[in-house]
Amino acid sequence: MSKQLIEAGVEFAWHYTTGQIFKAIADRGMLLTENETTPEAIIPGLLGGVWFSLRQDYEPTACKRIIFTDGRTRRGTWEETIEMGGGAVRIGVAVDAPFLLTWNGYRDRCTCEKKYIRQLRDVALMRGSNVHQFRVSLTSVPRAHWMAVETLKDGKWKPVEV
Repeated sequence: MSKQLIEAGVEFAWHYTTGQIFKAIADRGMLLTENETTPEAIIPGLLGGVWFSLRQDYEPTACKRIIFTDGRTRRGTWEETIEMGGGAVRIGVAVDAPFLLTWNGYRDRCTCEKKYIRQLRDVALMRGSNVHQFRVSLTSVPRAHWMAVETLKDGKWKPVEV
């Protein structure tokens, strides 16, 4: 599959984030797994990882939650995420990197109740994502594996020096 993706022009799997969060990532020189950034496991057996997408424009599941003063919340749009997060940044790794699992590979390694995997899939679909475009690393991803870092400027992704 990776050769087919590369032939189709998909060179990178992207980790999408905000400008504010990217500053900490760059300082650390590493993309941390969810287990490392949120130490308490909410669902036993659900594996935390570093999530990537084969989407080349943006990943809808990367949109941040908006919390209102009255406690209500909703998922923000991509534009709101960019505005509130100090811009958008994406980190690219080789689409065929050996540490990346496909959605099916991730699903099969999780030992949680399968209803949680179905819920993840359903939420992704509701947000406009395709889980078969997801890739996940179950280990942190150091800067040495970053093949590209880009920021969104005037609607176009532009390279950034790290």
